[in-house]
Amino acid sequence: MAVLELSLLGGFHAEWSSGQNLDLASKKACALLAYLALQPGRLLHSREVLADLLWSESGPIQARASLRQAVAALRRACHAAAPGLLVVETDRIGIEEAYLQVDVHEFERPAVGYQSNT
Repeated sequence: MAVLELSLLGGFHAEWSSGQNLDLASKKACALLAYLALQPGRLLHSREVLADLLWSESGPIQARASLRQAVAALRRACHAAAPGLLVVETDRIGIEEAYLQVDVHEFERPAVGYQSNT
């Protein structure tokens, strides 16, 4: 099983556990991936909320179309290595955490352990 190693601290970088980079041409597709990855324990997000969040400067129809394009780009980029990474339902989108390693979560883990010990 391929794991996507996502680095968000210090800039966006996504690389498969095989060492191959995840190529996403769109900054918004990268932002969508980062947003979904930073929501541990919350698998699915409303398309409407995601479109409003990432394309607030656009009208609702254009925002939904842009979201569809970003999701399609993520599907193309991820499907061959990890077909289960992106979870897409009729009106919801999410990331399956088993296919993902995020540096932010690794950074936060010791802090969470420290808080539970105090």
